[in-house]
Amino acid sequence: MDEVKTQDGKTFKNYGKAKEMLAKAKSDAEALKTAIPQKKEAAKNNAISAHGAAKAAAEEAKQLLARAPKGKGSKADIEAMKADIKGVEESLAEVQKLIEGENYGEAINKANAAKEKAGSLTEQVKQAQEKTGKK
Repeated sequence: MDEVKTQDGKTFKNYGKAKEMLAKAKSDAEALKTAIPQKKEAAKNNAISAHGAAKAAAEEAKQLLARAPKGKGSKADIEAMKADIKGVEESLAEVQKLIEGENYGEAINKANAAKEKAGSLTEQVKQAQEKTGKK
């Protein structure tokens, strides 16, 4: 547009450069239009994969917590971990909704955060098991 405005102010107008710029913009738009479905599908697959990994991590944490050593001082810790796992599961439900809404970037971020939290819970339970000698 700047080139067109520049030429409008001249007595002898030459829109050749503006036409070249327009042609390039059109070809770039066409190239992008053909690439978008592929990129969207890749993002969807990445989101589904991240969701699956987070779900598996949450399930592992849940199973380990079910076998966690239960002693006098650990009841409150176990309840807190159960609440954390419930939070992870709720987050995974949100991830599924984001995937269905085609908001893949945010779905991946939430899934990775849920996976990280579940992994942290798994480590806490494993450490408790090592301390007590129960596995």
